[in-house]
Amino acid sequence: VAGAAVAVYVKARERPSGKLDTQLKGVSQGTADTRAITAPKEKKGHRLVDDKRCWREFGGSPQRTLARPAIDIGLPYRRFWSVGLGSYIEYPPSYCGGILYVNTFGGKTVALNSHDGHKIWSVQGGRKPSTPAIAGPRLIVSSHDGFVTAYNRFNGHRLWRLKVAGKVESSPVAVGRLVYFGATDGRLFCVYVRTGRVKWAYNTGGR
Repeated sequence: VAGAAVAVYVKARERPSGKLDTQLKGVSQGTADTRAITAPKEKKGHRLVDDKRCWREFGGSPQRTLARPAIDIGLPYRRFWSVGLGSYIEYPPSYCGGILYVNTFGGKTVALNSHDGHKIWSVQGGRKPSTPAIAGPRLIVSSHDGFVTAYNRFNGHRLWRLKVAGKVESSPVAVGRLVYFGATDGRLFCVYVRTGRVKWAYNTGGR
């Protein structure tokens, strides 16, 4: 009987106690650049290898499995290249089309040529203990200062920026035309990839 009571108690605690947030207090959004994005032509001397094996978000998939068994990366025979970014990297980069996207705790988001480590572009912002999410031609970046920003992933041009009341430590996940992320104010956000407009927000009732 005691065991059954404990099981009921634990199960009750697992139920979500939150609700949809229709007020969106502390959320602000600037103007979005919704123009079509095309991949640039390769520059002479900067080879981009498109191996079609993308790692678009933290965990390798929206399910965060951390496993891609179909990819054979081979043995690490030697160091291919290395580059310093001036701060530690808490989360792994995302990757697609020959470009690595790296966040640093110092606030940088950097795009690197995966073949030679050449810096393609770099932007500075709040601390970023997260992995950027690739959403087609856009890169979605979250940061400690409460900003979630979309960049043109080929040149670093800012496309839109959303500000929320809490820190955004979670690595965003893009699925189709939507991107999801959580904030330390207890809200889970779903926004449109193209505009940054909030589709819905759910207040979980806890950090």
